[in-house]
Amino acid sequence: MARRNMVLGALRNFLGTFTSRNSDADGYWIFGQVVGKAESLEIDLLQPAKARSAKAEGSQPTVVARLLTALRIVRPTSRTAQSQLEELATRLFSEQIARAGAQLNTIQSAVLQVSRLGSVVTRSVGDKIRSGHEVQVRVLAVDGAGRQFDCKQMIFVAPHDARLERRSARGR
Repeated sequence: MARRNMVLGALRNFLGTFTSRNSDADGYWIFGQVVGKAESLEIDLLQPAKARSAKAEGSQPTVVARLLTALRIVRPTSRTAQSQLEELATRLFSEQIARAGAQLNTIQSAVLQVSRLGSVVTRSVGDKIRSGHEVQVRVLAVDGAGRQFDCKQMIFVAPHDARLERRSARGR
């Protein structure tokens, strides 16, 4: 059984890593490519990405599949930014749980929620003034003993614009 502080630390580290500018698709911050028209997004962090894709292609659309249709992907790639976000989230979550010394099987459920809050706001990003949204990124988890964990992080997300953004060397 993982200690409470161990799990909370892993969840906080996951959110910090996941929302960092190093989370990119095609060299651009992934959140700017995904947070568009959809108000919210929910990802089951314990469900492998391949199983999630198979469900989305089936006759019963999942929450993720329904939201995917509502998202405005600004710069499509061979894999959508949405699918890359889901894969990144599940990978980083399992990595952070392992780094904390906990076993992934000690977590019974883990859901990532990405929610756009309020109307458009303007913020300074680097040397540019950008319009975008405040976004809450939240992870809810339950361990084998039924203990609930809830960690949140707020970020500002402006829509992707290659004319204003510098592309990371990872995406080249």
